[in-house]
Amino acid sequence: MSDHLVVSNVSDASFAIGVAHACLQPFDIADTVSLKSFVNSEFCPRFMQDDVNELNLGHGLEGKSVYIVSTHSPHLSRNELAMRNFLIASAAKENGAKFVALVEPDLYYSAQDRGPRTLDHPQVTDFSSREKFVGQPCSSELYARLLK
Repeated sequence: MSDHLVVSNVSDASFAIGVAHACLQPFDIADTVSLKSFVNSEFCPRFMQDDVNELNLGHGLEGKSVYIVSTHSPHLSRNELAMRNFLIASAAKENGAKFVALVEPDLYYSAQDRGPRTLDHPQVTDFSSREKFVGQPCSSELYARLLK
């Protein structure tokens, strides 16, 4: 198995399948991580591991780089997809991945990413234009920090 692993937050994501194919990943993205949803709608990703024994249990991604490919979905909201990304990233790190990256062509929450201390935003020209951002979070920065 390669040291690079492409996964997705939905099993039939055509963009993620294409990225994995372009990276010459020899197996389907749906075969790398089980995307289980419980009856109460909680999401539980589980990375599949071959040759499980007492020494490597919980270390199936040791030394690997995991790339989570996330695009829009007609069936899941952006909040649901973001939460899936958090859980998949966490599961990858807990299973020994040395590097986890999110590949998200349309970064969630970036459209509203500004806050009261923003000085380099293109819409900020003076105090009154800065004042309209007071009370808003720097949401994509928070999203990135939560994925670390």
